[in-house]
Amino acid sequence: MRSAVIVCTARTPIGRAYRGAFNDTQSQTLGGHVIAAAVQRAGVAPAEVDDVVMGAALQQGAQGFNLARQCALAAGLPDSVAGMTVDRQCSSGLMAIATAAKQINALKFFGLLSIWWSWHCQAAALSRVNRAPPPSPPPPTSTGSVTPAQITVDRQIQAAKLIRQVRPTYPPLAKQARVQGTVELSAVIAKDGTVQQLHVMLGHPLLVQAALQAVEQWVYAPTLINGEPMLVLTTIDVNFTLAP
Repeated sequence: MRSAVIVCTARTPIGRAYRGAFNDTQSQTLGGHVIAAAVQRAGVAPAEVDDVVMGAALQQGAQGFNLARQCALAAGLPDSVAGMTVDRQCSSGLMAIATAAKQINALKFFGLLSIWWSWHCQAAALSRVNRAPPPSPPPPTSTGSVTPAQITVDRQIQAAKLIRQVRPTYPPLAKQARVQGTVELSAVIAKDGTVQQLHVMLGHPLLVQAALQAVEQWVYAPTLINGEPMLVLTTIDVNFTLAP
C-alpha cells in the first residue's frame, strides 16, 4: 500500500516578535508566499491541490477566520481549494502534517489521488488583540508626600460643594410626551470649580440636551488636597419631574 510522502518544503525567515523585519507583515502574506513557493517546487498545478492544512496556535487578531484558507487564496490557489486551520497547543504544525497524511491515506484506500499542503504559522507581531504589553517598571519611590493629578469624588459629596446651579429647562417635546427621569452625567470639574467635560452615561434622549446645557454652567467650590486645587472626576444626576 502506498503511503503519504513529503515531496517539497518551503519556509520564511524568522524575525523578532514586535520589532523584527516582518513586524508589520500579515500572516496571510507570509503564508501565501510559502504555499506559492512549495507549489512551484513540487511542479504541480495550483488547481491540483485538494486541501491546505495549517497549524497556528492561539489564532487571534489578523490570524482569525481560518488562516489556512486566507493563505491559500493569497498564494494564488483557486477558490475551489479548501483550507483548514489546526490549533493544538502545542504541536499544531505536526498535527497539521499528521492530519493531511491520514486524509491522503484514507483517499488512497478508495483509489483516489490527493495532494495536500501542510505547514505551521506563528506570527506574533500582528496577533496581539488579547495580549497585554509588558508592564512598565515601577516609578521611583519618593519619601515625601505626593499630590495626585486628579481625584474621584462621590456624587453626593461633590453635590454638597455646588455653589452655582442652573436649573434645566424642561424640553417642550418631553413635557408633551410626559417623559420623566434622570440624566446621569460623567463630569470633570476643573481646579477653579467650573465644569470642564461632560459625558452622558444614562438618560432619555429628549432630556439629555437640556441636562447638558444646564450643568455646563454649574460651579463648585474647589477641592483641595495639601492646599492645592484638584481636578475632580464625579457623577452628576439631573432629575426631570412633571407635576401630576
